[in-house]
Amino acid sequence: MRYGVETVYSALNCSFSNYGEARFAGREFPSVGTDSRSLDVGALFVALRGENFDGHDFVAAAVAAGAGGLCVDRADLALEWAKTTVVYLVDDTLRALQDLAALRRDNYKGVVIAVTGSVGKTSTRNWIAAALKGGGKVYQTRENLNNQIGTAHMLLGLPDDADFCVLELGMHAAGQIRRLSEMVRPDIAVITNIGWSHIENLDNRENLFHAKTEIIAGLKPGGWLVLNGEDELLAAWVASEPGLRSAYKIVLVGREDGRTHSFAGTEIEMPLLLVEDVRTEKELSFSVRTVGTVEGFVPLAGEVRVDIIGEHHLTNLLLALACAAICGLELTTILSELDSFTLPGSRQEIREIDGITIIDDSYNASYESIHAALAVQKQIAGRARRILVLGTVMELGAFAEQIHYRVGEDIAATAPDLALVCGSDAESVLRGFRDSVDGREESVIRTYSNRESLTDDLCSAVREGDVILLKGSNFHKLWLLIEPLSARAATLRAQREDSDVDL
Repeated sequence: MRYGVETVYSALNCSFSNYGEARFAGREFPSVGTDSRSLDVGALFVALRGENFDGHDFVAAAVAAGAGGLCVDRADLALEWAKTTVVYLVDDTLRALQDLAALRRDNYKGVVIAVTGSVGKTSTRNWIAAALKGGGKVYQTRENLNNQIGTAHMLLGLPDDADFCVLELGMHAAGQIRRLSEMVRPDIAVITNIGWSHIENLDNRENLFHAKTEIIAGLKPGGWLVLNGEDELLAAWVASEPGLRSAYKIVLVGREDGRTHSFAGTEIEMPLLLVEDVRTEKELSFSVRTVGTVEGFVPLAGEVRVDIIGEHHLTNLLLALACAAICGLELTTILSELDSFTLPGSRQEIREIDGITIIDDSYNASYESIHAALAVQKQIAGRARRILVLGTVMELGAFAEQIHYRVGEDIAATAPDLALVCGSDAESVLRGFRDSVDGREESVIRTYSNRESLTDDLCSAVREGDVILLKGSNFHKLWLLIEPLSARAATLRAQREDSDVDL
């Protein structure tokens, strides 16, 4: 999309602009950018402000790089550069960037799907992209560009020939999902679950629920709302809000023997995507069927098999199947491309290094994802020795002690051979573990202040054949342990080879 100078003015709440001068008649911006180092020639440069930067300091650099126009919030700069180029003076350049992203959305003819939730947003977004691949070209959120700035950039980069646009919406505070949804205006809105992530800023799960369900703010009347029916808060929302059911087409996904199935046969008419016979030995497989119907939803029924480990992927995959069915895809078409699913780096990334196995799941952590990762490690390891390296969860506020205590209980239940826990709430994990072991030796778990302080103990403990799980909040940077672990594995291999030669 190209942005005409008058169209841009109409999209922004400007207090001043010189776009109407004759010398700028017919000018169009090929793109919108915020980094003077990577601007397209002729692009509109939006000078954003952040905690550690101010784009207004780089206005001259942007013009030198070939910017075709400027959007600023400083009157002195607007007047200075109005002599040279097109200028738009606004009160808030972030809001201006988002308004331009909304303009791009208005001119897009494909299907927009927005995904939010406490846990599993990225996996669900990737599953949706894989499920839709058989139906056309898919454009999706790149890396972690899911916040107020990143989502705007993703919309601004949306190509005209994309059939589907799948965007992940993240948040740290109330009101942020609302703003993103109003900008994205999804045709399909997806909520994975209501957990504990970012609860520090929201005080309780009820507030977190309200913050996540803000996704309907931009969902047009008659749009699709796809929900995890096994989540008690989301299921209660659907059951108790007839206005919600009349405003949107709702699809619930879940288990035949779970909360979702309780909606079958009731006066609440909506498609239910249900699974049974779930198997997770070496792959994830299950039977799926649709109960109920609504115009525009393709009923799905059959067997699904995907080459991935972990039952926690089940709900995310079901949400993706539902989105594909809404987009008119049959199950056979969906399954033809599911193998294209990939997880980003440091998310259940399995590395075989010189006789040891490292499960790098260190990108981030929540209570729910730790619970799932422990199960995956146990499944992968079989009878092999298991070492857990855990970094504590951030942004839990007053709930930190309670959640980490539960993590300790989960560690005791899965019983790794050794657990090394670092972070400010490590002692709460230890207490939860101790209260659950019923007299078993406590040497299986050790606590540390940070990643650096546990590195030597970890490397000393590693043996050939070990399966090591790295799991923790991004703050701990546990992926940095891969290098010393690799060195340790190489040493162990060399020692074994020397021993074999001696024999």
